[in-house]
Amino acid sequence: MADHAPTMVMQTTRAHAIPLSSDVGSVKKLARLAWIAEQYGFMYDDALQQSRAPLRVFLVRDPSPAAQQRAAATWAAYPRGGSGGPLPEPTPEQLRLYRSRIVSDTADRRAQGRILGVALMVLLAFVAVPVGAFFLLDEPRALGPLAVGVPTLLVIAVVYPVTRRRYANAVARLRAAGFRQLTDAAGRTRLLPPGTSGPV
Repeated sequence: MADHAPTMVMQTTRAHAIPLSSDVGSVKKLARLAWIAEQYGFMYDDALQQSRAPLRVFLVRDPSPAAQQRAAATWAAYPRGGSGGPLPEPTPEQLRLYRSRIVSDTADRRAQGRILGVALMVLLAFVAVPVGAFFLLDEPRALGPLAVGVPTLLVIAVVYPVTRRRYANAVARLRAAGFRQLTDAAGRTRLLPPGTSGPV
């Protein structure tokens, strides 16, 4: 898969916000891009995953003097970063932290609740209703939706605990790194990096 980092680096020279999508690769690749963007004066803002839409990561320009000094130093050290030349690369621990930020924003309790909501709808529409119809109408064909409902519930039974575990691990890693928990006006719980005073 092509490296999208040079294109993103060029965007940092003219954009104030850069959206990334899982179309460019895995969460690990998105985490790498977010870290590289930080070296060029941007900062991670948020990550969203809704229904079957691609995972999206949002980066915004960091207005702080420290960020702009960091960007100037990075351009001096990697002047061809936007044209296929060498780029700064995160350490394994830095990469894990960015992956944890993305996971903590996309696998939170709201995401877990959506999974349970889907499970309830599938249970009702593809299991409870067909079984009820079978017993009430004595019609074997009424059980046809079970061929969809049961496998779907089995998948959800695997996905849900995996999602909860990924979220718990991400939160633990971020807290160990000094991130602090904040609940915004919409009731969404996020973890902010040390030194920040509001949602980032």
